[in-house]
Amino acid sequence: MKIEFTAFPRTAQGTGASRRLRGAGKVPGIVYGANKSAEPIEVDHHALYRHLKLEAFHASILDMSYEGAKQQVLLRDVQMSTPNVVRDTLALAEQLGLLVTLLPTWYDVDTVAELARLRAELHDAPTHMARHTRAFLTQQDSAA
Repeated sequence: MKIEFTAFPRTAQGTGASRRLRGAGKVPGIVYGANKSAEPIEVDHHALYRHLKLEAFHASILDMSYEGAKQQVLLRDVQMSTPNVVRDTLALAEQLGLLVTLLPTWYDVDTVAELARLRAELHDAPTHMARHTRAFLTQQDSAA
């Protein structure tokens, strides 16, 4: 299966520029390799999203049209954590007729302070909540 997509040069970089780009329906990317310096690109979000649904897109050599020439590229990484993930997941679940229940927002634990906050919240929460997290923390306490 031959998969083609079109990329455009991206001049603005940084978090704010990427946010504005996404707001305009584009996705930032970078092309590495071929003994060239990294080349920042942008791709149309809808075209990319359509391709991302194809399993072959993730494991094939792709034909990228860029500045009037075609290059063969391999998809290396896709960062999926965007504000649209929940919306898109819910829409797909609805299409498939799946029942979805949204749970209260939890949070990542990346620092000692966040771990202390988690322990404090679990201490005050009913014992039936977060059973597996409680068991893990108890196991960690025993090992220490």
